[in-house]
Amino acid sequence: MNILILTHHLGMNYGCLLQAYALQQVLVRMKHQAVTDRFSAEYEVSLSTSYKMRISASKTLFQAQKLCPWKRPQFIIGHKISHFINEHINTIDFFRARNSPNLKALKKFDAIIVGSDQVWRALYKDPLIYFLKFAQDSNIKKIAYAASFGVDHWDEYSDSVTEECRCLASKFTGISVREDSGVELCKKHLLAESTHVLDPTLLLESSDYNKLIEDEGFAPLANSMMCYILDSSNEKQVVINHVASSLNLEPLEIMPKETYGVDSSSIDDCTYPSVSAWLRGFRDAKFVITDSFHGTVFAIIFNVPFIAIVNKKRGAARFSSLLKMFNLEHRLIYSADEINDDILGEVDFESVNKIKKQWYNKSIEFLRSSLSN
Repeated sequence: MNILILTHHLGMNYGCLLQAYALQQVLVRMKHQAVTDRFSAEYEVSLSTSYKMRISASKTLFQAQKLCPWKRPQFIIGHKISHFINEHINTIDFFRARNSPNLKALKKFDAIIVGSDQVWRALYKDPLIYFLKFAQDSNIKKIAYAASFGVDHWDEYSDSVTEECRCLASKFTGISVREDSGVELCKKHLLAESTHVLDPTLLLESSDYNKLIEDEGFAPLANSMMCYILDSSNEKQVVINHVASSLNLEPLEIMPKETYGVDSSSIDDCTYPSVSAWLRGFRDAKFVITDSFHGTVFAIIFNVPFIAIVNKKRGAARFSSLLKMFNLEHRLIYSADEINDDILGEVDFESVNKIKKQWYNKSIEFLRSSLSN
């Protein structure tokens, strides 16, 4: 089948890039042809300024590539990210000016898969677009894979939007969600049955990601503690310092040293490390500290002990659902006061990997059945 994937814009966010990469890889292994929308539709009404800036930076980066890449700061900052997209993700510019979908291109696809990531979080996306209103009269197969509301409540949806989304959801062949709370939200507000499945990144093995690392020929890191923090704070720094001291590890952050245009003195210090370098940070770490959903995911994939710090701003439900799935809820903390010997100890990854295999089978079966129905 020819499949169009609609997800978040493929910008400078490692988790977003790798979930898009993973879903496409899985579909290709199932003998389908898949292409992912590169930029996504923008939600002009409620997007935060920082979120709009990230979308704008991604689009500027892509345009800079076409024009004069060696002279544009945006290209220098993101050229390693852009290289990963160009090399490893088959893309299409599906949404054009004013969120207008390319309906002519739509005709060549057999199915649309919405997801993964927070595509159904009304704060980030226009729900009507990601419930496929533009394709409501089309016979194209409509599927949601690991779609996320990001939160465990319905407060971001108005009554009128809810009613319209309920109608659109009824046209889906299959609906799956990334969080257990999403199952209840679908049932209560959309009157739709859904399946709880794995995030796409968890459908690949550590060996699949090792191949991406090996492509760049990195030497292994020693005695490192991977710190992937999206929203820095003094409290989180206290956690990092405490754990590093307790375990005698060297904190490692694989992110730009500075933010371009804010506190930058050198554009090289603002450059995003490659996706492979970011993955190596998790693979070689002795311990991981993160406030990122996908940071937590990759600690699990590479079987590295970790602490996940709740990131309420980006949605706490995602963390609790993921860790409940693997019986790792004790690894989730809100403050440094919760750190103890147990949370600094080893993880029973033999049990975790068995659970992951069971969820893998369930998730792949959902994709197979939804695409074949």
